[in-house]
Amino acid sequence: MRDSTLKKNGCRNALEFELLTQTDGGKPGKGKYIFQPIVCTNASSVNVDGNISDWGGAAWYKLAKCDKKINPDHRKLIPLEDFNSEFATKWNQQGLYLATKVQEKALIAAKDDKSAWHYDFLEISIDQKNNALTGTIDDDCVFYIKNLANESQPQITMKPTDGKVVNLNYQCKVKRQRNGEETIYEIFIPATVLNQVRFKAGANIGFALKLHNREHTNDPAKDLWGYSVSTSEYPDVNSGVRNNILLSKKAE
Repeated sequence: MRDSTLKKNGCRNALEFELLTQTDGGKPGKGKYIFQPIVCTNASSVNVDGNISDWGGAAWYKLAKCDKKINPDHRKLIPLEDFNSEFATKWNQQGLYLATKVQEKALIAAKDDKSAWHYDFLEISIDQKNNALTGTIDDDCVFYIKNLANESQPQITMKPTDGKVVNLNYQCKVKRQRNGEETIYEIFIPATVLNQVRFKAGANIGFALKLHNREHTNDPAKDLWGYSVSTSEYPDVNSGVRNNILLSKKAE
């Protein structure tokens, strides 16, 4: 078991902290860790239905345009102009809640599971103990929120450290709602899945969110692509650059 704490300690700027790690053998370790703090407000209850009217008091954060160009079809990437997207988090003893709002002309779903990331798609990286400076360890995992043409609601799968993808549609809750040209996602990941997170005020979780946005044109070979992220760099659970969710005592 590892325990970690964050403290500001002679670092270059407000977003760079020192991570102190204590291993089972008692040998201390430390390293620089860059993150952007996210206040995760405490929620007495949240109804996961795609309607975020019960998210009063949550702190909303804008996603930033990602300059890392990914071209899944090996074609010339045509960048999508900036599109507004933001997210918020909440927590209680039952688990972690995430809401995302995306301004997009159309919701573009995939024909099959394998190609889902080529279309409108969410990727959530979680370091449950917030203790990995490099590489992955057993508490790191990535959740994929997939829009599929033959499903009325998004599907959710998880890829843990061992690489075996697990379907979580029955354990987690994911709801999507379209309001005009806005897509809203509401997601709940229970404590039984995030079983190495300490769900109590003052705890912190390593976190990164990446949003894929695709818009059709008259020529599919010239579709527009956009990526926005929660961190200042391309998010990856393997990276030393990510967000840090701070579980707050503040009520919704």
